[in-house]
Amino acid sequence: MVKIPIMVEIIGEPGTGKTHLSLTFPNPLLIDTTPKMESLVVAKKLYPEDWQKRYRHVNTMQQLRAAVEYGIREGFKTVIFDTSPDLQRLAVNEWLQETGKEKPYPIVVFGQIRDKVDKVIYRVVSAERNVVFTSQLKDEYVGGEKTGRRERDGYKRLDFMCDIRLYLKIVEVKEGSKKKYKRVAKVIKNRFLDVLSPDYVWEIVNPSFEDIKKLVLLGGLSEDDLVL
Repeated sequence: MVKIPIMVEIIGEPGTGKTHLSLTFPNPLLIDTTPKMESLVVAKKLYPEDWQKRYRHVNTMQQLRAAVEYGIREGFKTVIFDTSPDLQRLAVNEWLQETGKEKPYPIVVFGQIRDKVDKVIYRVVSAERNVVFTSQLKDEYVGGEKTGRRERDGYKRLDFMCDIRLYLKIVEVKEGSKKKYKRVAKVIKNRFLDVLSPDYVWEIVNPSFEDIKKLVLLGGLSEDDLVL
């Protein structure tokens, strides 16, 4: 029976728990694309017994492809790309090495660069594995000036490629005289359900994979259809 993998993007500021949430997915492999191995501490915390098996740090597209093949071969159910903008950075570096150019120009060559990233993503999906991307936020500029707002910093094609997209934030709540903090995920896309449906879920408090699975099941699929 063909299984349906879920493709999810988790967006948020550093420290909001994007990597932590992604590691709640079924049997995950964490591919850390950050130059400073920023995801390592989370992998060790959540999987102290076998983090070495579940964690791969990559610096090149070749290493990225090898990590994906390792994940498929070893039977991991979920492949995490942490973070998504690094995917394009790695693809640009490989393209520059292949062409001998100093920068990706003209703009049309970005199609070739995106193809490199897309092939890696679809390799995971075609192997019936869930895919999770983390994306951070960056300062927004208009006309060369900061607006004071923050905008998504992620692989641009994920806005239409992903099934579910979440904006993760930490909110302060008051319980009597005490202040507490909760992690809240705002659902900004769920392709399994029409946004006008009365069942559409807009926010999830302290989210985990089980909550994301519920978003999918609301659309009519069963657990037998999913990669679990």
